[in-house]
Formats: sequence, C-alpha cells, structure tokens
Amino acid sequence: MKRPFLPPSSFVPLILLACGAASGADRAWTQWRNTLSPRGESGPELVLARDGQTDYAILAPAAATAQDRVAASELAHWLKEMTGATFPIVASR
Repeated sequence: MKRPFLPPSSFVPLILLACGAASGADRAWTQWRNTLSPRGESGPELVLARDGQTDYAILAPAAATAQDRVAASELAHWLKEMTGATFPIVASR
C-alpha cells in the first residue's frame, strides 16, 4: 500500500508541538519580565491628527524600493483608519 505524500510544511506543527512538550512549555516561566516597559518621564502629548486633519506627512526615501512604498502606503492607510486624516507620502530630498 502506497502512503500519501505529506509536504514538509505539514510536519512543522508536529515538530513545534513536540519541541514544546519536550522543553517543558507546559510549565509557567516565572522569570519573564517586560524588557520594553517605559522608563523615565513621559514626553509631551503628540497629537497626530484632530478632526480629520493632520500637519504631518510620511517621509519615504528618495530612492524608495517597492518594499518602502508598500510600507509607507500601509502606514498611511492605517493612520487614516485610526484618525480619519489623510497622511501624504512625500519623498525625501
């Protein structure tokens, strides 16, 4: 009887599960701490947009790659979703 072919990607969850079980991942790790917690005093409040208007722009490199353009576009999209303001994308000089 011929076995069905399973692509290597189908083994990844099994490998991760096995590694987690073998490493004791089921036990809580009590030494965890947030290394990104803020330190020092907070700066002044920064208002990116108010009433659907902004004074800010997204600065992209002068010789932007496709990845740079996509990142700037995604940032502009989500800033608009959050604030209602359109953030223009401008190229640096």
